[in-house]
Amino acid sequence: MLNNSPFYYQMFRKYILAIHHILSDIIVQRFDKNGNITKEIKVPVTLGGKTMMFQILENEVDIVGPILPRISFILSGLNIDEERKENPINKYYVDLPDGTNEEFIYSGKPYNIHFSVTVWTKYVEDLFQIIEQICVFFNPDFSVTVNEIEELNLKRDVTIMLNDDIDINISSDFEEGSEREVSADLTFILKGYLYPPIKNDNVIEFITQNFYNKDDNDSNE
Repeated sequence: MLNNSPFYYQMFRKYILAIHHILSDIIVQRFDKNGNITKEIKVPVTLGGKTMMFQILENEVDIVGPILPRISFILSGLNIDEERKENPINKYYVDLPDGTNEEFIYSGKPYNIHFSVTVWTKYVEDLFQIIEQICVFFNPDFSVTVNEIEELNLKRDVTIMLNDDIDINISSDFEEGSEREVSADLTFILKGYLYPPIKNDNVIEFITQNFYNKDDNDSNE
């Protein structure tokens, strides 16, 4: 496109991994009647939407216990963020080892990238534990460092925001022989960038300039 060679920085993949990273250390604890911890479960994180999880739970109802609790998420959309736009001619440079060329990239285009996150549990107490461990770190946002363009060693602290509205679904009615499931729906907004292709500039090392003295020329006339 536009006479450029193909380029691909895997930006969406990197941002998906950033969301996975912040969700991957949540632990649910189980207690006995005296309040002693009897079990700890590290909550697995799955990339996928609600439809996929509904199919899994429906088809494997006999093993819902081992499947849950679980967190699933999916990239659900993006929109341009006008407030974070930079001057389009701003450049990020890197010096090459030979010292004869420089590579650069123009400033990225800012996007708000939306992620739909669903927390799935069998017990209400598990659900509340997970939500509490997520929400407490967003005041109102959370930052994670992403190595956006490895070729230029371009790293950025990316901001992730949690939407204030959280939908909690606790069903008291379920068919005989089925397993109970409770869930919560959250939305994350990651403030990311998409970048144009890397360019190459020659480094100016020598300048040739001719000088003359105007007074000398006048004296020869």
